[in-house]
Amino acid sequence: MVSCVNCGRRALIRWDDRIPFCLDCAEKMSQIAARPQQEQLLESIQRRQMMNFILEQAEGMSAGPPGFLGRFPIPEIPPRTIKGNITLNNISIDRSTIGILNTGQIQQIDLNISKLSQRNQIDIAEALKVLTSAIASTQGLSAEGRNELVEQLHELSDQAVLRPNQRKLGVIRAIIAGLSSSLNSVSALATIWATWGDTIRTYFGL
Repeated sequence: MVSCVNCGRRALIRWDDRIPFCLDCAEKMSQIAARPQQEQLLESIQRRQMMNFILEQAEGMSAGPPGFLGRFPIPEIPPRTIKGNITLNNISIDRSTIGILNTGQIQQIDLNISKLSQRNQIDIAEALKVLTSAIASTQGLSAEGRNELVEQLHELSDQAVLRPNQRKLGVIRAIIAGLSSSLNSVSALATIWATWGDTIRTYFGL
């Protein structure tokens, strides 16, 4: 399966017959008003992808550990916030309660959940799925508060897919403490956190 270069989801479109994007990211690209900016971003993505491929090949011919040569960061397409239904591989969010969400972060959490499921890390994948859906859909949260919680889950899911020796436990502890405090202040979310909080702590060895 060909993946979108921006978010990692399944690519359905090749922009300019070169760069694979999912439908959502292709739409973002189409919303970049000035064509010179669009072309510059595409060229930058393609150039850095090629450099990262060369670095990966060079590492494969050396005795060093994976990633020791580093990687060029891939420029991100500016995030788009939307109102409406979002149906992803793992998360479904209802139109009537969604408010305004950062689509890019929701998609990245969904992608990380898929990665964890593929590795048979079912409990943590389910915990992230339930919490993300609940935070995105529960009434009683401001748009700002909702997006702050989604941002924390986004970072937590990024940490979850890393190898244990690559994780930042200080960051993870801070995120879990923040989630616990915020979720326990909303009765509907407090119940969910009581169910899944220990699962998350156990996964990270806390």
